[in-house]
Parts: sequence; C-alpha cells; structure tokens
Amino acid sequence: MLAPAENLRPLENLILPVCAAHGVDLVLVRQTSSAGRHVLQVMIDLPDPSKAPSAQGVDVRDLAVETETSEPSSEPKSALASANVGQVGSVTLQHCSRVSRDISTLLDVQEVPGLPEKYSLEVTSPGLERPLVRAEDYVRFAGREAHIATGLVLSFQGLSDRRQFTGILRGFEAGQICMEVDGQEVAIPLEQVQKAHLVYRFKEVQRPGHAGLKKKNTGANKNRRTGT
Repeated sequence: MLAPAENLRPLENLILPVCAAHGVDLVLVRQTSSAGRHVLQVMIDLPDPSKAPSAQGVDVRDLAVETETSEPSSEPKSALASANVGQVGSVTLQHCSRVSRDISTLLDVQEVPGLPEKYSLEVTSPGLERPLVRAEDYVRFAGREAHIATGLVLSFQGLSDRRQFTGILRGFEAGQICMEVDGQEVAIPLEQVQKAHLVYRFKEVQRPGHAGLKKKNTGANKNRRTGT
C-alpha cells in the first residue's frame, strides 16, 4: 500500500538537503506497507549534466539539531542501499550508502508525522527505466523513449483513445508533456499522469563468427551401415 504523495512532502523537504550535500538529486520518496512491514524508499540520481551541479559542501551535521549528542532511536531502523552497476555516469553504491547513512541519522532525531517507529530505509538508484516525476524530467530526457499512464482516457487526432502512451519525449511546455506517439505529436497534461518512466530496450548483440550457424546434423544424412 502506497502512502499518498501529499503526505510525503515533509519527508521530501528533510531529504532534499541531504541529497544536495552529497551532489545527487532526489528522484522520489515512497512509503509502502505490507504485512506489517513498513518501507521508506528514497530514489536518487546524478544531476542533469547540462545544468549546474547541485549545491555541495553542506555539512550534513548542520541539517539536524544536536545530531551528535541526541540519543539514538530506541527502535533501530534497517537500511538498504542498492545501485545498478555497469551504467556509465550513474549512481554508485557509495552514493546510496552515504545518503542512506545521513538520512537515517537525520530521521533518528527529527519527528516526521506519519512515519512509523519501525521501518526499513531503502536508498536506491533509479535503474534503467528511471521514473519521470517532475516537469524538468521531461525536458532532461527529451529524445528518449518513455511510457506514460494517465488517469483518464485521452483522445488525440490520428490515435485511438487510450490511457497508455509509449513514444519519444519532445520536451515540456505550458504544463504539458510533448511526445511523439506512433508518428503523431501529442500533448499530455502533467496533472493527468499517474505513472511515467523511461523505456529501455535491450539490443541484440551478434557475436563475430556466429552468424549463419549451421543446424546440427540430426543423423538423417549420416552413412548407415548395411547388413551383409
């Protein structure tokens, strides 16, 4: 079960300066609960390289009052940091670990409405199919393929009525996401978006010398021994 987005604003406001201090951007904050287990997921990414880097050099100890002298929470929180490896210019495990450590310290001394005493903190990278959350995401990833799901069925000339759109992002203008879908230009209102993410398609790599492999001989054309 997901917590409503508006309930996460206080958490986002606390976590944003921590991310800035470590030179990463906050993608989203999720709070889920299932079978009595509460999870606080924080997704981070590297800043848009086309823009100035996020504010750095902030002492994280200044983000919480008396962090070093305050008593730790009586209920320890578990923390998980994970990152996709093998992606050039992506968030690393070190990024996730450092951000996780400082968020955990901060939340130990800050009272946040709606945050249960026992929860698991997960700081992760956005992965190959990065969620698109803010208006600037659609500008940053213009030219990339994306999938958008809307709350209502939308109608556009040249396309069938639908709630699912997969196509090439063209930017963001006047509160609308510009996108090319099946050769048609569409403008999707941001407030209609329920979920959106980049689309990653694995490319089939053909190894040298493996083209046109011959089928294994089944034995039908083998020489047979004839009885005498």
